[in-house]
Amino acid sequence: MKTLLVFFLLFLFLWGCNQNAPTQLQYRESSLMPLQEGNRWDYRSYSLSPGNLKSAVREYHWKIVEPVLINGERYYRSFFTQEGAEAPASVIRNTSNGLFIAFYDSTTQHFVAPLLFKYPAREGEIYFFGKEIAVSSATVTTPAGTFNCLAYQMTEGRFRITYYFAPGVGMVRSEMEYPDSQSGELISEYSDLLDYRLLP
Repeated sequence: MKTLLVFFLLFLFLWGCNQNAPTQLQYRESSLMPLQEGNRWDYRSYSLSPGNLKSAVREYHWKIVEPVLINGERYYRSFFTQEGAEAPASVIRNTSNGLFIAFYDSTTQHFVAPLLFKYPAREGEIYFFGKEIAVSSATVTTPAGTFNCLAYQMTEGRFRITYYFAPGVGMVRSEMEYPDSQSGELISEYSDLLDYRLLP
């Protein structure tokens, strides 16, 4: 459940200025994350506590469930699952500005804790979507392979979270750092892509 909590912090963490002449990152893929009913990403997560003590490895899945219309626009419902437990559904959509993820409250008809991963983006770009998000490029190796990624980093005090997306594949890694509640030393949590299935 702790891994699921990490991803919910992603949604709850958020409620554009450029550096000098940043370079446009060139990717041929039309979106960061392919959205189609049945697409699935499998992850392995663990944390390193003070003293580099590694936690138990856990596995979880992110899957696209079904399309849904909100205000006449097509979104997809997605779930995180771990050990048979499903987290509340989020909605996700590729827009002309990038990948939009949020919870949707049908009672109030509002998006809750929306997040936008800007795409395309520029190397060194900093933009604002509720909070400051810094973009960089990175090569990431996981059990699923080696990927050229865009890294999206959000920092608030000593809390830092970075999401690595390989355009055309989806999220391949997340890293989160936060201080231990007792010692104040930094704890690092990681999730790496194990495997994925993208339907045509």
